[in-house]
Amino acid sequence: MTAVPLADRTVVVSAIRQGSGVLLTDRLVLTCAHVVKSGSVLVAHPARPDRIRAMVTWIDYGLDVALLEAVEPVLRAPMVRLGVLETREAIPGCEITGFPEVQRYGPDRRLEADQYTATALPLAGEVRDLLVCDLDGSPAARPDHEPPALSGLSGGPVFVGDVLLGVARQVPRQRGGRRVECVPLEPVLAAEPFVRACRKAGVELRHEGVHGHFPRDQRYEADYAQALGVA
Repeated sequence: MTAVPLADRTVVVSAIRQGSGVLLTDRLVLTCAHVVKSGSVLVAHPARPDRIRAMVTWIDYGLDVALLEAVEPVLRAPMVRLGVLETREAIPGCEITGFPEVQRYGPDRRLEADQYTATALPLAGEVRDLLVCDLDGSPAARPDHEPPALSGLSGGPVFVGDVLLGVARQVPRQRGGRRVECVPLEPVLAAEPFVRACRKAGVELRHEGVHGHFPRDQRYEADYAQALGVA
């Protein structure tokens, strides 16, 4: 199965509220627990005209994360690369994608994906077991009576290079809208019920440590070095 662009892994998740999610495989979606809670869930992708039913196969309200399994493939996609931060240094060049409220167009207020560049700040979320990111620019300001500009981004993926680090959870107050608190993958991958749910879906999880900026061509460079006999 060929690789898919990272942005194509981002989906809309509709349940008790509208949020975002990331395709781990063609059918497994990781999102935030507060987006789905329980009941019916629908997953949508810009490449498809229809919405696909999905069920919650694992949920952890403490971590605020949930795993969904769609009844059919959402998109042809191999297993995403999973990463766990193993550094306390800031990591620039991260990307957060999703379907926030502010990113709508046309008379029918149709959703469109949005994309933000950010720096991961491991120390800023260390005590609370969060992945904290600072956006490179502030989102558009909105009147106080309207939902926050990034409402709907919850569950959207955080990538560095082509490695998934976690999913966006919330935008805290008093940070000018630039800070995004995210659920890191480390506690998710350590949750045995999550591992069992993935295994039941035919997925054996593997992850890699992330020590700094992770260029998309890392594997190519490693293979090239090995071919030259220097790795």
